[in-house]
Amino acid sequence: MKQLACLLVIMTMPVHSQNPEWINLTYGEMVFALVSRGNDLWIGTDGGVVKFNKRTEHLTFYTKASANLPDNHIRSLALDFSGYLWIGTQYSGAGKFDGIKCQVFNSGNSALPVDGDINEIAVDSVGNVWISSEKYLSRFDGTNWKTYITAPRPLSSVINKVVFDKNGTAWIATDWGLTKLKGDTVIQKYDGFERQITALAVDRNNTLWIGEYGLTKYDGITKTNFNTSNSPIPTNSVSDIKLDSKGNVWFPSGPNLVKFDGLNWTVYPCNFAVSAIYRFEIDPDDVIWMASLGDGLIKFDGRSWKKYRLSNAGLLGQTISSFALDARGNRWITCIGGSNAQLIRFDGMSWTYFDTTQFKFVDTYFKRVYSDSSRKIWMGSDVLVSCSNATWTAHSINNLHRGSTMKVDKRGNIWEASNQGLGKFDGTKWTVYNTSNSPLPTNNVARLAFDYQDNLWLSTLPSTSSEKGRLMRFNGTNWTTFYVTDAGAHWIAGLEFDSTGNIWIGILSRNTIGLEYGGGLKKFDGLQWISFDVYSSDLPSNSVVDVCLDKDLNLWIGTYGGGLAKLGTNGTWKVYDVNNSGLPFNSVEEIEIDAMNNKWLGVQISGLTVFREGGAILTEVHDKVTGHNPRDLSLSQNYPNPFNPTTNFELRIANFSAKGGSASGGELVTLKVFDVLGREISTLVNEMRPAGVYKVRWDASSLPSGVYFYRLQAGAFTETKKMVLMK
Repeated sequence: MKQLACLLVIMTMPVHSQNPEWINLTYGEMVFALVSRGNDLWIGTDGGVVKFNKRTEHLTFYTKASANLPDNHIRSLALDFSGYLWIGTQYSGAGKFDGIKCQVFNSGNSALPVDGDINEIAVDSVGNVWISSEKYLSRFDGTNWKTYITAPRPLSSVINKVVFDKNGTAWIATDWGLTKLKGDTVIQKYDGFERQITALAVDRNNTLWIGEYGLTKYDGITKTNFNTSNSPIPTNSVSDIKLDSKGNVWFPSGPNLVKFDGLNWTVYPCNFAVSAIYRFEIDPDDVIWMASLGDGLIKFDGRSWKKYRLSNAGLLGQTISSFALDARGNRWITCIGGSNAQLIRFDGMSWTYFDTTQFKFVDTYFKRVYSDSSRKIWMGSDVLVSCSNATWTAHSINNLHRGSTMKVDKRGNIWEASNQGLGKFDGTKWTVYNTSNSPLPTNNVARLAFDYQDNLWLSTLPSTSSEKGRLMRFNGTNWTTFYVTDAGAHWIAGLEFDSTGNIWIGILSRNTIGLEYGGGLKKFDGLQWISFDVYSSDLPSNSVVDVCLDKDLNLWIGTYGGGLAKLGTNGTWKVYDVNNSGLPFNSVEEIEIDAMNNKWLGVQISGLTVFREGGAILTEVHDKVTGHNPRDLSLSQNYPNPFNPTTNFELRIANFSAKGGSASGGELVTLKVFDVLGREISTLVNEMRPAGVYKVRWDASSLPSGVYFYRLQAGAFTETKKMVLMK
């Protein structure tokens, strides 16, 4: 099993209904949309929607799991006259959000023609909501839908902007030029505008400002184009256009902001490294808020620049390349997408980053992380690297380690699957098994697992379309082939043993993935194979990526396109997908199960998702005492609990002078509050305190209902407890 026993002392605490069953841990530095009203700035990211209070700079995160967003990949935002936030997504339609829960509109429950690439949502002067999807623009009056075709042929992401002039005419920027919609009359490539238009705005004189190879001014008769050859514009790429309260035209140009007052140009370069600015908003005080594709939210007040991080977790990208759990309950993660792959540790409250730049000389790209029984962390790619007590060691051999799986046997040997064969490392030397010295049919070894007799089982990855994947067993001397895939280019991507010795395998197609492709799920009891697929069972997809057993012996199956499936011990199925759960995307690439029975899911291009029936708990509540007797320090349970909105804490601190502490100054004492994602919410105490009994009061009136944790630290003593805010 992949479930690991936790060596910490777990305090049994009641699970309250406020615990969310689904939690999306996302990377939100890719920002695609902004909309502002009053003190609130709404931000659309690749990790959901963020509400930013411009006065207090407080961030509130909304995701598929917490607010029923259509998906977490947000591409457009708009506020209607009633204050509802309209959300356009990359994959799953649009949503109408009331600040608590989102109502989803897609092609299955509305007249919206296409679910994906909703790059633009706009609200006209009478309150109609306009939603783009590919070449279609749909108008929704709250009851009825009407759809217009705005481009000559269907292409993804073709509508970039919709604006309305004083006459109620809709102007539409598309990849195929400018479209005009007056009443129900559509004019494509209006007045010869046939180039890609990326931005559009209307000024107080009803003049159009158009982003097409620089900036174009169009008054309905005359076109005036400004570009790098005839103006100070730094680049000809214009992704957004806005007008300030004085009528000045602003637009981003690479990492710069440009202002044009009709006569003069002013270029404002960002004073720190930033990727290109994508979208921006100008608030009534002419403060500019910018969306960047990789640098989060950026603020410019006319004098200084400031950057804000928007992720709700410590991830460095949306693609999880590897995930592992160690015996201490830490989660080890490598991810890519917004940064170079890097090793991250999450202990349930804090995120720690490990510098791996010392291995750049081997062009290391860490694709796999693994924790062995001795608490050593192993990472593999171009070199095998281990970390023990913050000490890194490289163990390299002949470019072997472009690995996909690492496992350790009962004798402590590390086994690694790679595209150079099967490697065994005993801590000193390597033994390599390949086609030249073993019955392996190919040097592409995909997955590894050990049975209860410590036999190694492995799957091979076909090298050509005609080759088939194999399941083999190696007992240290003899090799046995137990299964050959039914079709060429099929391979075994999931491999797991249950408590009775049955082996479960999930089969993928190397060439094509999807609901009907691949070999489904198979079980082998030592005598016969039993098959499960979309035709003979409730398995949601034949493309099975990973399989894992929980502590109750339920089998969890991650699929491409079909979401997450649970096969119970009684043979019943339950499927979790984007339509019925907090799963942000229907392709689950990796599953690990921790000691709390949380399912940690590496979801394609969507970060990490945590699921637990009855409520997920990311922070394992435990006592960890080193150096002091627990009687010297204590943290009472907060009272009242549950509470609304205030609660009290009582701390008891002993005199440490006899134990080497300071008799006069006391101990440095900290008391902090965290949310279920491990984010620090408040620091209640952070100072030297002499011995005594202290009472602390906390007001949580600005926070939403839910589970929170509070942690006391003094010297080497740490104690954490759980509390519930119930409004």
